[in-house]
Amino acid sequence: MTRVAATEIFPDPPLPRKNPPEIVRSEPAVKAASVAPRPAAPSSAASPAARGPSKAKAGAGGKAGNVQGKASLSTYQSRLVAHLRRFRAYPSAARNKRIEGVARVSITIERSGRVTAASLVGSAGHSVLDRAAIAMVRRASPFPPIPAGLGRSQITIRAPIRFDIR
Repeated sequence: MTRVAATEIFPDPPLPRKNPPEIVRSEPAVKAASVAPRPAAPSSAASPAARGPSKAKAGAGGKAGNVQGKASLSTYQSRLVAHLRRFRAYPSAARNKRIEGVARVSITIERSGRVTAASLVGSAGHSVLDRAAIAMVRRASPFPPIPAGLGRSQITIRAPIRFDIR
């Protein structure tokens, strides 16, 4: 049976941030007598409790800014792998000879779901299995379209395709 693992899907690298993170430096310690009291902060910089409830989720470690985007990407990648699995076929020549292996494919998909590139990035050790892995990608095209919320025009994934006889 052919298995496709979802553990090795690599999305396009993230886009650079427009605003670099703010760098906070601590001031050197000085004698209390030489430090003048600071004026109170303006009302717009009130404490978090005064501003109302936060939109961050509990346990987010203060990094809730792009949690939904990461979840959407992960969900989409899972959909791609599930779609690919529906088109698996074990070559009869390999099954008769009890040939097994893992082929690794790289697939580039455009916004509409059309495959723009598919290549073998790791051989299964047998050309019949390598050809079957690429044929599997061709049969699976078109893939589900990239969700608009991801903000990408294309995505590249790498997926291992396991051919093993049970």
